[in-house]
Amino acid sequence: MSLTPSKFFSFILTIAVFGCFGCSPEHYGPRFEEDGSHLTLYPSYVPDIYGSYLEKMEDTERLMFDRLKSDADRNRFIREYMIDVRIRLSDQLSSGMDSSQVQTILSKPDEILSRSHRETVHEDWLYRHFNGYRHAYYSLHFQDNRLVDWQTHHGGRQ
Repeated sequence: MSLTPSKFFSFILTIAVFGCFGCSPEHYGPRFEEDGSHLTLYPSYVPDIYGSYLEKMEDTERLMFDRLKSDADRNRFIREYMIDVRIRLSDQLSSGMDSSQVQTILSKPDEILSRSHRETVHEDWLYRHFNGYRHAYYSLHFQDNRLVDWQTHHGGRQ
């Protein structure tokens, strides 16, 4: 039996769509070359190494992350978009903590914005820093001295 170019292409396409024989599909993936010229299968260990970071990324961040070709670029992306900070905050904080517990973990905030409405006190704690790529900050929201939620923000490039 000879292997014609069309049979070979069909075989490659089948592997690309259904996965490598004996390989987990999340470890191998089809990728087109930059110029779109041909399809290649290559091992990808991104889910193994970066799985916890991928869980904390938004969809658009995952798409950008998937295009990165080196671990150095991926690690820079994680710091630039504060994915590492998101993980640290979610590991260390939980809703309902009081402000003194949070301050013990994160230290004193750079700024506290307070307001009250009908006997309810709302506070926003802001932490600012330059993460090596962008001016970044995260904010924590308290209601009546209890942590309600938090989020990270990153500004423009330096």
